[in-house]
Amino acid sequence: MRRHLAWILWLVGALASYVLLAFLTAFLSDRAVRGDEESLTWALLTLLSLAVQFALPFVMLCISAACARSCFRRWRRSRGRYTRLERSIIDRQERSAEWWRYAGAQRQLLLDGRVPEARESWEVVLQNGERLFEDVTLGYARYYGADVQYTQTSSFAFGHPAFVLSAIAVNAAANAASARRASLAAAPQWREHQTARVLITNRRFLVHANGRWLSFWFEGITAIYPETAVRTLICQFEVGEPLMLTGDAAPLASVYAVLIALGPEALERHPALAALNMPASAPELPPIGRERRKRR
Repeated sequence: MRRHLAWILWLVGALASYVLLAFLTAFLSDRAVRGDEESLTWALLTLLSLAVQFALPFVMLCISAACARSCFRRWRRSRGRYTRLERSIIDRQERSAEWWRYAGAQRQLLLDGRVPEARESWEVVLQNGERLFEDVTLGYARYYGADVQYTQTSSFAFGHPAFVLSAIAVNAAANAASARRASLAAAPQWREHQTARVLITNRRFLVHANGRWLSFWFEGITAIYPETAVRTLICQFEVGEPLMLTGDAAPLASVYAVLIALGPEALERHPALAALNMPASAPELPPIGRERRKRR
């Protein structure tokens, strides 16, 4: 019963305020029709009371409806009845948790000195001694600048000096805006964002991006930044632009990259990978009503 108290109180308040304001409006209206010197003042007060009589209960009814809706949503969730959107959120979080547990299990297997079972490669030609361990889907991006060209315009104007100066100023502002956009587009940034198939072997990442297979060799890595908490792996290479892999399988990619690029000790002691010792977070839906305000 306590969870229903909020919307019930707002509903009762709306009804009570309407009745009380109706009496007040009737009283003020009676004073306004007497025809004395203050009748205009009473008439204005009557109009104000009439407006409040409908506006205040309407606002309180809206609040009551919102509280009732939040109460119903909490009840529905407690019974395991979810909307299509809520079910998709839960399914996505469960898939992420499964990948998290799998990455932790593979890390422990590698720490125990065991070798994961190799997969067959029917598409990509592997080198002698190269073994395919994982076939996953990840977000892919590269970090680099670009040459961006833009065109400056010139305008011709004649007439009144003020008009000519205005035309010159507008043209200069347009050219400056074009130069600014070109500068921002040319600056180094993450580009080529796409979802890509990634094969993980004992020597490289094989990424199918932009319609072709790209190789990112572990032996060429100069810096590696596994951010398992946000499902991201960034690698810098001696030759080529930095690579970013994102998605649920990114912790798994981080496990193999750290092991092969930095060695078994790094696989055990790397702070970002130590988080894989923790259990995956349970699926959690967005908060409702008062819960949302508490989290803020």
